[in-house]
Amino acid sequence: MIPTDTDERTQQRGGRQTRTVRFDDNGLMRELVGEFGSHLKLLASAFDVSVEQRGNEIRVAGEDEEQADLVVRLLGELGALARRGHGLQTSDVEHGIRILKSDPDASLVDYFEDAIVVNVEGRPICARSAGQREYVRALRAHDLVFGLGPAGTGKTYLA
Repeated sequence: MIPTDTDERTQQRGGRQTRTVRFDDNGLMRELVGEFGSHLKLLASAFDVSVEQRGNEIRVAGEDEEQADLVVRLLGELGALARRGHGLQTSDVEHGIRILKSDPDASLVDYFEDAIVVNVEGRPICARSAGQREYVRALRAHDLVFGLGPAGTGKTYLA
């Protein structure tokens, strides 16, 4: 999903797929790019593509067409979240990467807006993986739920 105010163009050069996405909102670009381009660097290293920003355009280039498409989709989803007032943190980008790598058809907006509660800092507590999402659904649907799994997977945090 790419939000309606973006413009996507595709080029192919020497086996590298290049996607160019344009966002018309400067504030949105600032959220997407992150401080000193930190969000774009995360995307580039996670998907083995190059991600460059010039003005209101973000250019994604890589050998693997699917990876480039996934980064463009992730940018669109993160842009939709930012448009809805969700301030993008580095951890949000990392979670978005993890979610789309495990489930490329997932909607990040659904993940991030399905908040369980809001913490004292005003940030929503929400599922950050497909497994956590299923766990939260079970918690909402049943009076008693047993959560079994390795330490550090969010069982107690989400309950």
